[in-house]
Amino acid sequence: MIDTDSESRGYDSSQADEVAEQLQRVFFRLWNCYRSHAGANNVAGELTAAQLAILSELVANGPTRVTALAALLVVRPPSITVTVDRLLRMGLVTRWARSIGEREVRIDITERGRRLRRETLAARDTRIAALLAQLSAEDQETLRRALPLLDELAQAIQNAQDELDDSRG
Repeated sequence: MIDTDSESRGYDSSQADEVAEQLQRVFFRLWNCYRSHAGANNVAGELTAAQLAILSELVANGPTRVTALAALLVVRPPSITVTVDRLLRMGLVTRWARSIGEREVRIDITERGRRLRRETLAARDTRIAALLAQLSAEDQETLRRALPLLDELAQAIQNAQDELDDSRG
């Protein structure tokens, strides 16, 4: 578990600031490389990063309102609406209301959307695995061992953001 009290771990604030700055740079580069690599090497029929994110949220959370999807993915509703409309035209999601006359419309993933999501993730995993295979066994193990800590860090960041959002009302 991540201890949010940096003094209890023996870090001084300048060391924590330096690590935070390096992490920001690495995360930003990884995300940009992932998005551009995915787009540049998009296999016919493979999903874009935005489409994949929406379908993944629908798999994780079930039928969801577009505004809730936008909040989960931290994007503006008009932006997500464009992508959802494209997914609708592709037959990867459906749009429905729970009852006649209900204004709250939900989006859900179709079987075709689930299949294409799985195929896209598998293709990306294969490409990433090929890149990781170029690392030494020692570097691969170091990276593997860092993953749980990075996951904890991501959760801590999300929790802090949720607390901030809750305090704002």
